[in-house]
Amino acid sequence: LSEARCFSASALPPQRSETFLDLQAENEEEQRMREAQRRRYFILVGAFVAYATGGILFFRVVEGWGSLESFLLMLSIVTGVGYGHVIPKTPPGMVFTAVYIFCGLMLFGVAAGKLLDWIVSQEIEAMVEIIAKEQGQELAGGDSQNEPSQVELSKKKANFFAGVLNIGVLVFCAALFFIFHFGQV
Repeated sequence: LSEARCFSASALPPQRSETFLDLQAENEEEQRMREAQRRRYFILVGAFVAYATGGILFFRVVEGWGSLESFLLMLSIVTGVGYGHVIPKTPPGMVFTAVYIFCGLMLFGVAAGKLLDWIVSQEIEAMVEIIAKEQGQELAGGDSQNEPSQVELSKKKANFFAGVLNIGVLVFCAALFFIFHFGQV
């Protein structure tokens, strides 16, 4: 019996240190993942800025357009709208536009995928919080200590709907811009 106690007592500290090391390793891995995600975000933003700036400059120089027409073509290409009212007339402009459209669609697809990934992750996180809250209330007998998480959940929902509303307003304003600037839908 004393040997069993010595064995279990001597085995206990390494388990605790392994648990601590495991938690520390998980925390470091989580930090690395966040840093990698942050880098990918900045690379995506940088690629979009380079894409937009390069296209606007190219169309200004090669086609002789103003900044507004160049920006308008870039915007209609990257969003896939493509009204066709602003088109390149020179052969280098046409070739560049074909490549520019392909690159723009890929860039927009990646950005849309990242946005959808973020939206879905927020929804999953909200659902996990709701389930955890419901399970916590069952275990705690409906204790009020879960109130702050309900407030946080309400804030997340409000932020999500505010973001959707902002995107809707932005699209509406862009449509108005096209209507008033070109007089057509």
